[in-house]
Amino acid sequence: MSFGYKYGIPDDAEFVIDVRCLPNPYWVDSMRDKCGLDSDVDAYVFADNSSVEFLESAVSMILSCLRMTKIDVIKAYVGCTGGRHRSVAFAERLGKRLRAEGYQADVIHRERAGFDRAED
Repeated sequence: MSFGYKYGIPDDAEFVIDVRCLPNPYWVDSMRDKCGLDSDVDAYVFADNSSVEFLESAVSMILSCLRMTKIDVIKAYVGCTGGRHRSVAFAERLGKRLRAEGYQADVIHRERAGFDRAED
């Protein structure tokens, strides 16, 4: 689940991944009103190789935990300041990577009600 720190950390989080260190599309006027589901926002967040490395580290950590504990469900929360850009793009890519490893990964965006776009 993606979330915004300014709205509080979810109480039931098992993993919290803080992506406020990633490039922030909010400061780009043409992206401010978009969200991490938009391809240009995703491309902006992951244009820097350190963002890709950070994602791969998160994937590795979660996969290690799943394999070591032999559990099926982990609640991983990805947070940025407002829960609109970085956390959304990161959560989407995280879910895609986990599905590629054979796990079911449902991606939810807690702050989605604030997105200025239609529900998918």
